[in-house]
Amino acid sequence: MPSNKVRVVVRTRPTQDFAYGMVEFMPDGKTINIHATKDVKQGVVNNQITDWSFKLDGILHNSGQDTMFDYVAKDLVTQALTGYNSTLMVYGQTGSGKTYTMSGATESFQHRGIIPRSLAQLYREIE
Repeated sequence: MPSNKVRVVVRTRPTQDFAYGMVEFMPDGKTINIHATKDVKQGVVNNQITDWSFKLDGILHNSGQDTMFDYVAKDLVTQALTGYNSTLMVYGQTGSGKTYTMSGATESFQHRGIIPRSLAQLYREIE
């Protein structure tokens, strides 16, 4: 029986200027800590929050399209075929990789995204 809870998964992709000093991935693979430095412009009394910790259902750091699909979408397609409603929502800053995650790259079959992989799985399961 499928789970009826909302799952939250974060996918990060390191870039040349990735904030390794600010982001800490915990060994459990489900917790991410963000550490920001205090802004000295705030003056002597500085109540600025500098540390956040987020507990998630999963963190995919520097993972490939296949891993992303298997972890996030594969079960949703199967559940949809058995009559359950399924929704996948991507959210993020402009240029963060939402379209790449969903559609993929056309240059390489290996880099196809969640949508083409879901369609392929759908046709495989219908046959």
